[in-house]
Amino acid sequence: MIIGLDIDGVLLDTERDYLVEAELFDIKLGKNHLKDKSDFVEGKRYSWTKEQRKEFEDKWIKVAKRATFMPGAVSIIKMLKKEGHEFIVLSARTEDNKRFTIKEFEEEHLKFKKVFFEVEDKAKLCKENNVDIMIDDNWKNCTNTSINKIMTLYFRDVNMKRLEEGKYLKEVNNWGEIYKFIYTRERRKKRISK
Repeated sequence: MIIGLDIDGVLLDTERDYLVEAELFDIKLGKNHLKDKSDFVEGKRYSWTKEQRKEFEDKWIKVAKRATFMPGAVSIIKMLKKEGHEFIVLSARTEDNKRFTIKEFEEEHLKFKKVFFEVEDKAKLCKENNVDIMIDDNWKNCTNTSINKIMTLYFRDVNMKRLEEGKYLKEVNNWGEIYKFIYTRERRKKRISK
């Protein structure tokens, strides 16, 4: 099976750190600009001006460079690889982040079949690369991949928008749940094929 992975909020725990930085930045601005807690994109989450958003965006590289792997991600990926699964990384991260991101993967001895940066249409790339399951924390990406009949695991954090689960969309909240879903799905396929 080919499994597609997002980086931020799935492989690396950047999203929560980024939200901490956003809250601290909002405090620095002197008033509460929070308008939509369920949207991660700071332009929609906060009513900041264009200049304030630009100032905050400069913090992204700092947060991305200090990010740690999500609990369980490395060990579960290694387990799944031993079981014969392959991984493709599809991220919106810019090419500017590529060098230090690949270095983080190498430090954990994680090798992926392919790694794509600056991805705008994950559903299209999933189809082109025969991805069986896509794991992402962005509800818009999850909606799009599931509508395109790609099994999607929505790695949802507590404040993120809820989506209705269906045939191609399931919510997960940690890497243990991801492994359990894949393990159960594979056992079911083996039973059916007998």
